[in-house]
Amino acid sequence: MTCSSNYTAKIYAHILTFFKNLKILRIIKPSAVSHPPLSICYLPSTTFSSSIFTHLYINVQYFNDCLCLLDGRLKQLTTLFVTVYCTFKSSRIIDNMNKLPNLKCFSLQIFCEFQPYDKIASLLCRMSNLEKLTLNISIKDRNSVIDGTYVQHDIFDCMPQLHSFTFYICTYVETVDLSYKLSSEDIQQTLTNIGLQDVTSIVNYVCDSRVACSIFSLPFQFDYLKDLGNKFPNIVFSYVKYLHVKDNDPFRHEFFVRIARSFPLLKYLRIYNVRSSLPVDLMTFSS
Repeated sequence: MTCSSNYTAKIYAHILTFFKNLKILRIIKPSAVSHPPLSICYLPSTTFSSSIFTHLYINVQYFNDCLCLLDGRLKQLTTLFVTVYCTFKSSRIIDNMNKLPNLKCFSLQIFCEFQPYDKIASLLCRMSNLEKLTLNISIKDRNSVIDGTYVQHDIFDCMPQLHSFTFYICTYVETVDLSYKLSSEDIQQTLTNIGLQDVTSIVNYVCDSRVACSIFSLPFQFDYLKDLGNKFPNIVFSYVKYLHVKDNDPFRHEFFVRIARSFPLLKYLRIYNVRSSLPVDLMTFSS
C-alpha cells in the first residue's frame, strides 16, 4: 500500500463515514506536499463511497483514482474537480463504461505529461449531460495533434448540453512521425471550423525531435504554462504564475521584455535553451 493509499484509508475514508449527511467536500491544496492526495485505486470499492454526496473538489494520486471516483461509489455526484499528480502506469485495468447522467460539472487537471489520451476521451464520452467542462492536460507520445477535430469528436459530439468549455491542451508530437510541418494557423483553423472563437494555438519546436502544440481558450485561466517558445501570441496571461520556456533558438532581450508585459503575475520562470546566447547569470528571474 502506498503512502497516499494508507493516508486515504486512515483519513479520507472516514470523512464520509463520520459525516453521514455530508454533500460537499473541498480538499484542495497547491501541492501534494501539504498532505498526501487521495488514492483509492488499490483499496476496496466501498472506500470513500456515499449515496448522497454531490460536490467534490480533490487532489488524487493517479488518473486511475479519478476513474475510481466515477465507478459508481458516488452515484449522486454532480460536480467533480480533480487534480492528478502522477501518471504512474498501474497494473490494474479499470474498464467502466457506465454513463454518468448526474454529472453536470467536471474539471480535470493533470500536472504530468500523460500518454493514454484514449482513456481521457473514453471518460469524457460517459458524461452525456455535462454542462461545464475544464481541461488542463498535456499528452505525450502522439503522432497527431489534438486539435479541433478531436475536440468535436471526443467532447462536443458526446456532450450536447455543454455550454462552458475552458481548456489548455498541449500535445507533444515526435517529429520523426510527421510527414508535414505543423503550424499554429492550421491548428487554429480546425478550432474555427467547429465554431470556437475565443481560442488560440501555439506550435513550438522544443527540440529537433519534438514539437509542443498547445490549444487553449481565452482568456487563459490557468496559473501554469509550459514549453513556451520565442513565438507566442500577443496576449496577456493574467493568471499565470509559473512559466516554463524552451526553444532551440536563443532567447534574446526582446523576448524577456515581452514576457514581462504578457505575464504580469509571474513568480517562477524556468528557462531551457539549447543554443543560449545569454550569460548564465541573466538566465534567472525574480519578481
